[in-house]
Amino acid sequence: MKIRNIEDSSLIKMLIICNDMALLLVSYWLAFAFSYGWDIALQLPLTLKIKMIIGALAVIPASYIAPPVFLRRMIYGDHIISRTAQTVIFQSLIALSVMSLIHPLHFSNWEFPIAIALFFSLMSVERMMIHYIIKRSRSQGRNLRYVVMVGS
Repeated sequence: MKIRNIEDSSLIKMLIICNDMALLLVSYWLAFAFSYGWDIALQLPLTLKIKMIIGALAVIPASYIAPPVFLRRMIYGDHIISRTAQTVIFQSLIALSVMSLIHPLHFSNWEFPIAIALFFSLMSVERMMIHYIIKRSRSQGRNLRYVVMVGS
C-alpha cells in the first residue's frame, strides 16, 4: 500500500499515538525507578501499572487536542517543540485528573515532574528525528507533491 500523503495518513497517526504511549510508559517507569528504587520498579507494583495505564490512555485525547505537526512540509523546530509541549501538558492534566478521580495514587515529591520531563524530552527528540528523516527523504526525491500552476 502506497501512502500518497503522509500528513493525512490515519495509519501514520495511529503509529504516532502508539509510539507516544510507549515513550510515556518508559518515562513513567524510569521516574518510578528514580523515586522508589530499581528493585521495586522491576517488580512492577500495582500502583505503577495503574499510573501507566491511565497515562497511556490519556495520550489519545491529548493527541487529538494538540495533534503532532512534525509531518508537515513547512514546519520549523520551534513549532514542533511547542506543539510537543502542548501535547505533554494536555496529557498530564488529563492523566492527573483521571488518577485523582478513579484511584487516589501516591506520588513521591519528584516522581510526576520527572516523568513529565522525561516524556517531553523523549517526545521532542523523537519528533525532531522523524522530521529530519522525512525532510531528508523529501530532499532525495521521495514523498513529493507535484503542482501545476495555471495562469499568471
